[in-house]
Amino acid sequence: MGDATCCLPECNQPRDCRDMCKPHYEPQRRRGLINVRPRLSPEQRFWAKVNADGACWEWTASADAAGYGTFNTGSRTVSSHRYAWTALVGPVPDGLELDHLCLNRRCVFPDHLEPVTHAENVRRQGRNHRTHCPSGHRRATNRYASGRPGCRACNREANRRRYVPQPAVEVTHCKNGHEFTPENTYFQLKAGGRKSRQCRKCKVINQRRYEANRDGSMHDKGTRNAPRGAQAAA
Repeated sequence: MGDATCCLPECNQPRDCRDMCKPHYEPQRRRGLINVRPRLSPEQRFWAKVNADGACWEWTASADAAGYGTFNTGSRTVSSHRYAWTALVGPVPDGLELDHLCLNRRCVFPDHLEPVTHAENVRRQGRNHRTHCPSGHRRATNRYASGRPGCRACNREANRRRYVPQPAVEVTHCKNGHEFTPENTYFQLKAGGRKSRQCRKCKVINQRRYEANRDGSMHDKGTRNAPRGAQAAA
């Protein structure tokens, strides 16, 4: 409980920001006594989301439905590869658009981009789509034997991201904070022979609550069914 309260002495208010409660944090923030983290520029935010370890400079943030990276500059949303080209090379010439020579739509490496006309980009896209999927996997080696459409490599990567095993976390306390000691633990047999660990303290508390509610309801029921004179005497 102490970890979730204000760090200032003799204050039991819930913690809100910087380990302080809101009544203590806001006055200090208004007076400038708390150092506010500097706001990053769009360039700093952009390059923090680029992984340049491989041959391609991989954009690791959001992407649109077609697979191209997107970046919010603060005033508008632009394509990540166009933003990188503008920052490192210069503006894209009028009437031209950037084509990914590496067939990786998340790549922002200027050496893998080429300004071409829209007609040329569509022609190259049609040629690449016949031999590669939108993610750049070769279709000839990633077809399904059953003939179903789709890319086996893309499906395999999606399943790996979806079904990542979560590390097992040891549960040492029940949901009410009671520790699972040998004296405070018993096992209840569930369907299929499965054993479920239960807390004895919670069982005692629930039993007492049930008995109190039962006795109160029985008393109310007896009072309602008693004669009017007996009710007045009660």
